[in-house]
Amino acid sequence: MSTLHLPSVLCATTALLCAFPSQVCAWADQGHTAMWEVAQSLLTPQAKQRVDAALAGDKLDMTAVWLDRVRDVGKNEGPLVGDAEAADFIKAFPFHFTWHYVDMPLDVKSYQEATGFTTRDDIVQQINLCIAVLEGKSTKFDARTALRVLVHLIGDIHQPMHCASGFFDVTDTQHPVLRTDPASCLPLKKEKLEDRGANQLFFGPEKYDQMHALWDFELVKRLAGLKNLTKLLQDALPKINTTTPGDLHAWAEHWAGESVALAKEAYAGIEFGACTLNTTGKGPKIERIEVKLTADYIDKQKTVAGSQLVKAAARMAAVLNAIWP
Repeated sequence: MSTLHLPSVLCATTALLCAFPSQVCAWADQGHTAMWEVAQSLLTPQAKQRVDAALAGDKLDMTAVWLDRVRDVGKNEGPLVGDAEAADFIKAFPFHFTWHYVDMPLDVKSYQEATGFTTRDDIVQQINLCIAVLEGKSTKFDARTALRVLVHLIGDIHQPMHCASGFFDVTDTQHPVLRTDPASCLPLKKEKLEDRGANQLFFGPEKYDQMHALWDFELVKRLAGLKNLTKLLQDALPKINTTTPGDLHAWAEHWAGESVALAKEAYAGIEFGACTLNTTGKGPKIERIEVKLTADYIDKQKTVAGSQLVKAAARMAAVLNAIWP
């Protein structure tokens, strides 16, 4: 199998990511903003009216990335430093940074099967909470906050690395072994021997030469090229089945299951090299694992990324249209 250590096409991206580290989030700002633009074009008049009233003049891009900008405040970065609304949110929800993901083993077939890996603060639970708020069934936060969080997390849940994690037997640190079945992964999770949604898988020497950043940033960039990403997604809408079966309140679980299946395919063919452990805490945890990607990895996975962006955009609208028909 043909492999590569650090794809040359990523070199320029590495420099850009290092210059703008706060942009390394699911689909990056470009993806989130484009998805929300497309979603708004698919809203019914009633839903559009309710959305506009709830957002009360929010800028389009701030709605889409607000939750990431709140997370930046914890690093004393970004435009929301000193913002009273953001500060109140952080105080009320100190675990908001865990809302962006759920780390399920690659062999999990559904969210319901992931006992021991899901939490009340994971992405599925928070999407459902936002829906409950907008339906008037919860007062956990206001409608504007619920919309901001919902729009962002529906984007995040469609990024496969936000729904899965690699768990590793590191008995031999030079040859870590990926485990994928839940029974084998659960003790590894307890020992924190996981890659945290591919954040610890490095294909090069730089800080952001890692798999999660590749999905968040580079695949979107390569997909769009010089084209307008919003138009690209709109043009692709008729070609992709974006429907979700079942009741609205189970949709997030379905999306998480789709994403973990795509994550399993994305891990296929990757070669795992030396593992470095961080031993400064209560127990060793994975700091980095060197990986080799297949030569066609980016071309293959950018197609998957494109499909997921389209689905997320359409499904944002579908949720809001279902709440406000």
